[in-house]
Amino acid sequence: MLPLKKILCPTNFTEAADAALSVAAELAAAFSAELVLLHVVEPAAVTVRPSEGAATAPIDTGLAGRLLVACAEERLRQLAEERLPKQLRTQARAVFGNAASQIVEVADEEKVDLIVIATRGRTGLARLLFGSVTESVVRLPSCPVLAINWRSPEEARAGAAP
Repeated sequence: MLPLKKILCPTNFTEAADAALSVAAELAAAFSAELVLLHVVEPAAVTVRPSEGAATAPIDTGLAGRLLVACAEERLRQLAEERLPKQLRTQARAVFGNAASQIVEVADEEKVDLIVIATRGRTGLARLLFGSVTESVVRLPSCPVLAINWRSPEEARAGAAP
């Protein structure tokens, strides 16, 4: 694994993902590695109401999907510009699909040495209902994964599991 030449940091633009980005940036700087920022635009369903009743139509890789990916890439570039040191080599990528599988696929394509990803550390019913992209990512790639456990300041003060 060492030395690290390329690090992948997926983000969903949350505070938890920002915490993982900070760690990924520190590692990239320490190893003079390239940092690949990734956002996955997941398929979503939109409910439309034709005169005959409601229908659900998926947003796919058509025009809407391409626009969402383009917006995500721009947001990643802004994130890199605002939060990362200028001397850090970065790449911004946005893709469309299932988050966990796309993260692993991009990691393979980019031949990354490490994935740094956030986790909320959910347990019990919350984990069952929301699932965990991080849990899936930890199980699938051919490279090591560093999961950064993050809790909101309110959760940390309360000592409660998210």
